[in-house]
Amino acid sequence: AAIKGGNKEVVEFLLDNGVNVNMTFGEHQTSPLQWAIRQKKLDIAETLVSRGADVNHVSMQGWSAVFYLWPKTKIGQDIMLNQIDLLARSGDIELNLIDPWGWTVLHRLAAYGTDLEVRKVITLGADLVIKQLPLKWSAIFHSVFYGNMETLVELMRHYPQSVIFETDERGWTLLHIAASAGHRDITRHLLEAGSDPYAESRPFFSHIPGSIWGRRCTPAEVAAAQSRERLVQYEELLEKLGIKSAVVLLSDGEEAEEEFWDAVEFIL
Repeated sequence: AAIKGGNKEVVEFLLDNGVNVNMTFGEHQTSPLQWAIRQKKLDIAETLVSRGADVNHVSMQGWSAVFYLWPKTKIGQDIMLNQIDLLARSGDIELNLIDPWGWTVLHRLAAYGTDLEVRKVITLGADLVIKQLPLKWSAIFHSVFYGNMETLVELMRHYPQSVIFETDERGWTLLHIAASAGHRDITRHLLEAGSDPYAESRPFFSHIPGSIWGRRCTPAEVAAAQSRERLVQYEELLEKLGIKSAVVLLSDGEEAEEEFWDAVEFIL
């Protein structure tokens, strides 16, 4: 209650009178530091860190304190550079913990954070290579799927240029993912960076629309599997960039301009 109410003096009084700074509470075994971070009480978090709070305690939710800086699944949260610095002050912050969903902090930032936050955690040791199951996505795949251009541009500075040709378990490149998700600006950025518009996926039977099960598909074809609008958007981008469009065939052999199947939305 003292933390949620922002009462730093009460927190200090409790610590001075023997309360364990790392005493957990609740069904998730949340630590006082995690709760202060979650409640955005930076001054209290700073007090707890100065009193020896464990920055790497993992709650039953599978998160350490740094994950609680970005608790919401949306882009546009507050920038947390000072808070990252605070948690890193001890010198032993663990940034490569994998949560129950297979995400590291860098995966989470790639999806919902900013370029500055991504740069900060990479500088502090966040691993670019860890891949999230079941599709084996490194953090940059999250930038593309969740439509975060800002973190994509930053991450492309840290990965080798060949990252645009890397594939996930389905054989999908970043361009496949962008075209399928309908992220126009990201799709254009990847094409301008040299992504292959003719790359074919491998036959796969999960995490894809049923209409393309077992097929080798180009980015145009995975866009078509989502909706005609996404295909048209993708084809218009190719035309603007002077890239020859590959003919998109449907399951019955007809060209996309003549007939189209019902879309099955791709949801992870």
